[in-house]
Amino acid sequence: MKKKRWLWLAGLVALHASIMASLALGLGYLSAWLASGSQEGERRRPFRSLAFSIRRWRLHIHHWFWAASLLLSNWFLDWHFPHLLTAFLGGVTVHGLTNYRDWHHIFWRRQNDH
Repeated sequence: MKKKRWLWLAGLVALHASIMASLALGLGYLSAWLASGSQEGERRRPFRSLAFSIRRWRLHIHHWFWAASLLLSNWFLDWHFPHLLTAFLGGVTVHGLTNYRDWHHIFWRRQNDH
């Protein structure tokens, strides 16, 4: 009988962790959706794109790129982010990669201004 209780308790803990991770992932996706434009080039009010001009080149750091960079840094550098923050950043990354056709345009040569 005691073994059954432990199995139920382990199942409830796993279910709770899964639900919390799913909610954090969804919250990350929703936050990115609310803070960014609905299509390429559109700006929402709270945040502007991180875009820089470097001589003849243009660098655009998409929201999926910085979120994925933090996730990879967390993994490779052993930063030990909380699991819910990791899921939140995963939601931001999924939003950026699935909602925009220009997700791969990070570094490109600018057109002549003349």
